[in-house]
Amino acid sequence: MAKFADEIIQALAESWAGMDGHLADYKRERDEGISLFDPTCTGHYEGYYAEAQSILERLERRGFVVVPAPTTHVAPNLAQGGEL
Repeated sequence: MAKFADEIIQALAESWAGMDGHLADYKRERDEGISLFDPTCTGHYEGYYAEAQSILERLERRGFVVVPAPTTHVAPNLAQGGEL
C-alpha cells in the first residue's frame, strides 16, 4: 500500500473539515500544533486527518490512484491556497 504524501491527506482533510463547518478549528489545531491533551483541543485536526488517510487507503484498495493535479490545471483560487 502506498504512503500518501502529507499534502494529499491535508487537502482531503481540510476540504472535508470545511464542508462540515469545522475548518477554523481544524486550521487552528494544525497551525498551532495543539495537542489532544490541550483542553482547547476539539480533535478536529487529528480526526479529519486520520479519516482522510483511511479514505485514501480504501480508495487505493479499490484500484483508484489519488495524485495532485499539475498546477497548470488547478483553478486559480486553489492555486493560490484558496478553499473549494
